[in-house]
Amino acid sequence: MDTAVRQGKTMKATGAHKAVFYKGTDGEIIKVNDKKVKIPSYLKGNNDPRSARGVVDKTVNSSPKKHTDSFVIDGKKIAAIKAPINWGPIYDFKTKNQSFLDVQKQLKLLGIKNNAFHLILFNPALQGVNPHDPNITPVQAMMVVQECQLNIFYYLREVIRIPEQGKVDTMFKLDRGTLAAVFCFIHDISFYLVKPRQTGKSVGICACLSWAFKFGVTNGQFMFAGNVDKTPKDNLKKMKTYLSALPPYMAKMGTETKDAFGRTIRKTNNVKSYVEPGAGNSAFVARCAISEAAAEEIGRGESHTQEFYDEAEFTSFIDIMVEVSGMAFNTASQNALRNGAHACRMYATTPGDLSDEKKCQRALKLVNDAVKWDEKKFYDDYANDIEGLKEEIDKKSSYRVVYIEYSYQQLGYGEDWFRWACGQVGHNAAKIRREILLQRFKGNSMSPFTETDIIELNEGVKKPVYTKTINKIYDLNFYVKPEEINANRVHFISIDPSDGTGSDNYAMVIMDPYTMKTILEFKSPYMSPFDLSKLLQYIVKTWFKKPIIVVESNRNGVTVMDCLKETWLKPFIYSSPKANALTNLTTEEYDDKGFVIKDQLMRRKYFGIKTVTDTRDVMMGLVVDAVRFKKDIVCTEYLVEDINNLILKNGRIEAAPKKHDDVVMAWAICLYTIYYGEQLERWGYRKGTLPTDVEEDDEFKQLKAVYNNPVVRQYFPTMYDFWMNVTSKEMKKAHEKKVSEQVRETYGNTMGFGVMESDIIDELDVSKRQDDAWKSSVMNRWMSMNK
Repeated sequence: MDTAVRQGKTMKATGAHKAVFYKGTDGEIIKVNDKKVKIPSYLKGNNDPRSARGVVDKTVNSSPKKHTDSFVIDGKKIAAIKAPINWGPIYDFKTKNQSFLDVQKQLKLLGIKNNAFHLILFNPALQGVNPHDPNITPVQAMMVVQECQLNIFYYLREVIRIPEQGKVDTMFKLDRGTLAAVFCFIHDISFYLVKPRQTGKSVGICACLSWAFKFGVTNGQFMFAGNVDKTPKDNLKKMKTYLSALPPYMAKMGTETKDAFGRTIRKTNNVKSYVEPGAGNSAFVARCAISEAAAEEIGRGESHTQEFYDEAEFTSFIDIMVEVSGMAFNTASQNALRNGAHACRMYATTPGDLSDEKKCQRALKLVNDAVKWDEKKFYDDYANDIEGLKEEIDKKSSYRVVYIEYSYQQLGYGEDWFRWACGQVGHNAAKIRREILLQRFKGNSMSPFTETDIIELNEGVKKPVYTKTINKIYDLNFYVKPEEINANRVHFISIDPSDGTGSDNYAMVIMDPYTMKTILEFKSPYMSPFDLSKLLQYIVKTWFKKPIIVVESNRNGVTVMDCLKETWLKPFIYSSPKANALTNLTTEEYDDKGFVIKDQLMRRKYFGIKTVTDTRDVMMGLVVDAVRFKKDIVCTEYLVEDINNLILKNGRIEAAPKKHDDVVMAWAICLYTIYYGEQLERWGYRKGTLPTDVEEDDEFKQLKAVYNNPVVRQYFPTMYDFWMNVTSKEMKKAHEKKVSEQVRETYGNTMGFGVMESDIIDELDVSKRQDDAWKSSVMNRWMSMNK
């Protein structure tokens, strides 16, 4: 019989799962408590290799379905097991693996609806069953094997054991970063994982590989690569250790088989390779690349279904290794996926040294090309459309890689752990920044900023509070929740255009001129002026009703502005009321045939900001002053990334070779226009005043008198910025304290350490009530100022 029957319905087993069994018609014989037990034939697989994968995908990405039926093996009902009333997949909230329960609570706290998929249990009869119980029954052992075949989360949650020094083998520890990696792995999505040192990067990946080696693929090749010879050898050893620590009835499966002549073929095991003949899977260690020529030979002519590159940002010529082995991986992975098996490329590392051209800079080609991990998008938005998710990744990333990064706070480690980790690296400042705080930096003298400034900038980087994806390819990063944006307030929209062919980015920065804070960031190397025009129309119509659109007036910028002039956005484009030496641009005067007259020096108005030597020097001066004296407004991801890439060369601040400064230029143009733009009152903005929704009262007039002090004005560019800093700090502090207290009251003091309170979203009642109260307090404050 080739199926497990459940009340007249069939669930076919996947061909990928044939990996763990001897080849033959009667199934494999395993031993449980010295008794020989035949694996039921339906576990051997059949002619439909993809059906069980469908069961996994459908169940993992949706709520388990409840139905009633009985459990039958090979046509015989199991009398020893009483079928539950609601037979079918369940979420196992009774698991003894506390880390899986903690992660579920953390995801729920963050507003993730699909927060329990890693607790899935296809066979409810296994709830409470210890796979390592020496008294486990043969029937239970068979059910454990079947569950592992279909369910990697059960394998990690209940079966695998991790050796620890001085301790009995422990259960696998899950955190949000590892769960993200497992999610990508089980859906055959290549990923690039960045976590602090000693938080289980390689442990999690090797655990996944051990599952794939036993259950996920047949006739597959597993390649282990690393920065030095020892690294891949250690990872191969980890995988073999996890396999040997499986329950005895499972560990021995597939380790030997019979050839056509009846001779026994046993597993091959040494420090550089491991082969299990039952499944035909092999794992091997790749040699290290000492030159570009050597890198071009690694992986050439081989077929890899799984590739693990550890310490990616410390591995020489990794980009060449990835590209050369890419064809072999693509062919092998497509064959595996077509047969219902799994295939994945995995990268794990801590941040490298940005000044290392052979290692870190080459690895960053993958990082800069990758799609950034987002829990809500991956777990919720694409829960029932994994193929759609893969299509989006294919469009955005030429390497088809997802970038996953989690800080030690997000992983649930507290300050005690941080102090311990600092001690482990000898309190070396550089290692603490890279290996614990996950900061990429370079210690070169070409930066226009001091090392202290760069450190503080990177430490102060804020994550977007919301990302809006347009057409599955353009990501708008919001640093203010969209519902909190005052659409009727004047906002500056600055654009640094490019040719849209992949060399430079189209960069956009939207700034609140009253606070100098960035509201939205955007960049894309692949975009046309027409697409930018459509995107800008959508942004303005949806969130910013009173924009001042500032475009850098270079060759590409003129084309962009020509597109914008053909739309209803034309009145919002920044223009000067008169011509001068820096504004020698085209006019809008026409001849009698309707053609534009271009060659005139004096013109009524011009569009855009021209970045010649004089204006560029002023713009860079504003950037330098902001980095030195006002770091709280220099805190967004793209902006800080570009600032890290700036160098001082021949007295000019510019991007380092092969780096970009598109976002920092868009930001600088925006700031320049706020300070030096001409007659901005035409669009409703008056420098140094409050927005129209905030009026003056006696208290504010007193603050205004203090603001007239030149020292105060140096640190607060506008009066509104000064007012917000003076009046809002205490309210915000009280708000955060109340949210923290409410969270701990709701979810208990033993949980939640894997969630940063700044990550909590308003969809949860607990934080929404507090946030609404805080908003109300601010509005009341403003209203009182209106009296």
